Amino acid sequence: MRVLLVSEGYHEHADAIWGSPGDTGALEVLVRRLLDREIDFESRKPNDRDFRRVRVHGKGHAYEKVVVAFLLEAERRGFDAVVFLIDEDGDQERRAAMEAAQANRRSALPRACGAAIRSFDAWMLADEQALSSLLGIAVSTSPEPERLRNPKAICERYRDEAGCKRRLRDLYANYASHAKLNLLKQRCPEGFGRFAERVENLAR
Repeated sequence: MRVLLVSEGYHEHADAIWGSPGDTGALEVLVRRLLDREIDFESRKPNDRDFRRVRVHGKGHAYEKVVVAFLLEAERRGFDAVVFLIDEDGDQERRAAMEAAQANRRSALPRACGAAIRSFDAWMLADEQALSSLLGIAVSTSPEPERLRNPKAICERYRDEAGCKRRLRDLYANYASHAKLNLLKQRCPEGFGRFAERVENLAR
């Protein structure tokens, strides 16, 4: 299965997209686990002009048009599906744009569009046992990570308290390999839960 993976964050992608070799990014790990099949990923950022060749006109959210442009180009290049994730960042417009992009019928290509609430970092706090095990310290339970104002700062604080010298993105990738997916769905239902369901549907 050939999947185009699009996300804006440094911590979601593998190092290669930033111009250097390295490990797999956390988002790819999560998507691979959700699909549970052999996948050939290609990672891109939303501002990648090589994929945004088609100018999408008409009514609709700005980010919806970005996703549609990627869908049309990915379809032309023979991809089987597109996975597109952005941070909501407290902006309801971003969330609405991903919902509209998921429903947009200009392209027939299967897709899983999502907005992490408030950010991708919140998902890293949903399974405190996995994070505690990785860091070797006691991490407090966050029953509603999507309500946290600055989850990235909390992740950084835990890392620093543990004396961990690893980059946050490397910690996230490791966490993504060990976290309980059902727990992430339960504690981050609006962001991860909805996104995960769409990703899993790509394999059906």
